[in-house]
Amino acid sequence: MPFFFIPVLIKNSCVLLFFFFLANLAQAQMQEQNSQHLSANTSNRISSLTCLTSTFLKHYSLPGFKVNIKKVQTTRNGNFLLAGSLILPNNEEEGLLSTMDNAGYFLTQNRFRINNKPLGIYTLKVKANDKYLIAGILHDVPDKVFIAQLSNNLTTDWVKIITTPAIPVDVKLDVAYNDQVFFAVNMTNSIYYSLLDISGNYI
Repeated sequence: MPFFFIPVLIKNSCVLLFFFFLANLAQAQMQEQNSQHLSANTSNRISSLTCLTSTFLKHYSLPGFKVNIKKVQTTRNGNFLLAGSLILPNNEEEGLLSTMDNAGYFLTQNRFRINNKPLGIYTLKVKANDKYLIAGILHDVPDKVFIAQLSNNLTTDWVKIITTPAIPVDVKLDVAYNDQVFFAVNMTNSIYYSLLDISGNYI
């Protein structure tokens, strides 16, 4: 509660109480105005929010396969791109890249191998030019990292196979300046990282 100092010698206690009453009344009016202003602002913020007009909750499975989704991105046309892998009945892993419309229905499903070798897609990036970058681990002897650029019809533009100093366990990527590709690989006790140009060559 603020203290109002009145530079007048007041001898009558009733006058002192009157000024004290006025001070508290003014404070109460200020608090009420602030509360009304806050409520108006909150109401404006809430009324400006927009909600999705359609929602979906679906379940998806492939009999005999284990589906493992690692990354989801929104495409430039408003659909969704899902990346991950399928675990086959023989425990081999295949890359899985699916497109889905905004109602939750699958449009395409593509399974990936490189040189007929199993792999898992670990990450995904939709570029501004509507190209797709995927990266993951290629199961070879030893395991390697792969990075690929795809067109929006999921055909391959280029693939980069990377041998790391130790066994890779995870890989991340992002689009850097001038469409360059920055990637980083987690290994057991260290990381391996570099920059690729728009054609997948080391910079």
